[in-house]
Amino acid sequence: MTAAQNAKDIQFKIQNIKYLYQEEVRFALDSLEKKRKANPTFGTTIAPLFLKRNAFDHERETRVVV
Repeated sequence: MTAAQNAKDIQFKIQNIKYLYQEEVRFALDSLEKKRKANPTFGTTIAPLFLKRNAFDHERETRVVV
């Protein structure tokens, strides 16, 4: 991962998935979409990839996005 960290044109994020109730997911996605439209960055674009419904919390997932 050191090479990826040193490369200026490669962005990545490693984060645990956040598990929410269905309504919380909808609210979070709406909020994230507003942030992405106001400031379209790598972080605001990939943020929804780290959300899942509570129905999947048994997975205890961590994601890597490059």
